[in-house]
Amino acid sequence: MKKVLCGLLTGLMLLSLPATGVFAAPVVAKNVTPLTITSNSIKIYDDQVSNLASEKVYVKNVETEHSGLSSGNGVVNRVLTITKGGTYQLEGAAAKTQIYVDAPSDDVTLILDDLNLSCESAPVLVVNRASSLEIQLAKDSENTLTGGYYETYTDSVGKTISRGGAISAECDVTITGTGKLVLNGKNKGVEAKGDVSLSCNTLTIQTPGTCVETVGNQTAVSINGGNYSLTATKDGCGIQTPGTLTIYGGLVEAVSKGEGNSGLAAQGGITCKRGASVYSVGMAEENWNKMTDQTYLYLAFAETRDGVQVQVKNETDKVVASFRCDIPIRYMVLTNIDMPWEKTYTVYANGQQLQYGGLYSLSQTPASAGNVTDVVEEEVSTTFAPKAHGSYFGNVMNAGRNAIGDYVIVTPEEALGFTDVKESDSYFEAVQYCKENGILMGVSDTAFGVDTTVSRGMAVTALYRLAGEPEVDETKPLLQFSDVSDDAYYSRAAKWAAENKIVYGTTEGTFMPDAAVTREQMALIMYRYATYRGAAVNTSDNVVKNYEGYLSWNGSQKQAIAYCVNYGLMEADESGDFRLSDPVTRAELAEILYAKGK
Repeated sequence: MKKVLCGLLTGLMLLSLPATGVFAAPVVAKNVTPLTITSNSIKIYDDQVSNLASEKVYVKNVETEHSGLSSGNGVVNRVLTITKGGTYQLEGAAAKTQIYVDAPSDDVTLILDDLNLSCESAPVLVVNRASSLEIQLAKDSENTLTGGYYETYTDSVGKTISRGGAISAECDVTITGTGKLVLNGKNKGVEAKGDVSLSCNTLTIQTPGTCVETVGNQTAVSINGGNYSLTATKDGCGIQTPGTLTIYGGLVEAVSKGEGNSGLAAQGGITCKRGASVYSVGMAEENWNKMTDQTYLYLAFAETRDGVQVQVKNETDKVVASFRCDIPIRYMVLTNIDMPWEKTYTVYANGQQLQYGGLYSLSQTPASAGNVTDVVEEEVSTTFAPKAHGSYFGNVMNAGRNAIGDYVIVTPEEALGFTDVKESDSYFEAVQYCKENGILMGVSDTAFGVDTTVSRGMAVTALYRLAGEPEVDETKPLLQFSDVSDDAYYSRAAKWAAENKIVYGTTEGTFMPDAAVTREQMALIMYRYATYRGAAVNTSDNVVKNYEGYLSWNGSQKQAIAYCVNYGLMEADESGDFRLSDPVTRAELAEILYAKGK
């Protein structure tokens, strides 16, 4: 394999590599069967996999048909069949290839280590019989599984079997590990007859139908950390289960297109715990459990909308939740740890402030002259204050033209509002992030000041906001700085930065808040900030040792610059010059803060 098994089987002995000059067999842990799949062969170490059905692993060619093919015009796929329980590590890339597990009553673990497989007319991974299936995503691996349509066939006892999804399993399914997995399918993503448990680093699914579905009685879905982007593009849900959906942590974005579908659909209720962030959108309401640890916001639009950007702001006007959906929707649910109860929030859709209660359009058809027919008039409020955990903010609605007016669909550039920042600029997302989160605002209402030089006062203020504006002991004097008044906008930030040894003053007892910040100084500031936050810092000089002037740098310069380069905060120009003495511009500062904060 290209990677050593990433701690997934800690404690197992590694097989040694062959001597130099000999074909390097895959490096795997003991008791793991390594499989390398290419378009021409499937091997265990250097040996071709057998075509004898009596073997633990064998290969055969199978013709499958589906509704998208004319009768008798099936597609021949190469099928790698696993008949015994155990752990199998898979790497490689191939088309028209299926993994088929038929290991009665056994537990099967598949380690995906940069695996890219597609199966043209059937699921790419089928578990016909097994006690359970665990998919482990190897460290830093990027895996893609692309499945075909529903596979329909008659088994040995005459029973008609239909399987859909990129992954189809007759058992419990667990997906874990620190790598990435992308699932594409002509129908569904994951379909399981048992429970589904997700705790992987990154899982992306885009299918016409439901992305993750359990179909057995009393089955359930659980998510425990990780990042999940689930998009049902035609007629399905992000997640659908007859049981419960429990989200213990992580980021879940579930988007569903199609009448009657919702982002998350769980008949037993949806429960959110441990600071998860969830954005679920679709055309149908959802069944959220009132025992949910977090409060959540339920948006119900009186008319179907597409291209909706929703933002939730707290009492200090900081954006605590933001999500954009470009498909037609009626409902949206938002929740995260940054929306605690007993606080007040304001909600915006495409820049328009939404109402709580308000006027409900029963006909969903705005009449002329700004009126809506068939309305129920209720008291209007534009702020929302959840009273307890497990409660939702209420139905926040747009009722056509009478309540807040029609939505005006604006481009991200127009929404940002700075004439000197274009969507094509490399720093556009960074400026957008800084403005939305109140970290670095414009120099005016219409200008960000991209080329304006950053001052020391400006730099510490932005960094202080990025840190969440921690408490500062107001009873203490402002250290020894004679040039910082208590009412200066950077006063608290300067005190915080100095007390935490992030930015020092001069030997003359001044802070020099108006002095320009050089790139060298900014690197030192960000390195000290990372140390203050207790973050792990990689100061390997593998990259920066090739920079111009490296040999003349002192130790602190090497450490700080290496840290910033290794974490993508700053980089040299095309000639390899880090430009130590160049002043930092506001556009550059926005990019640094965005890279650190996102």
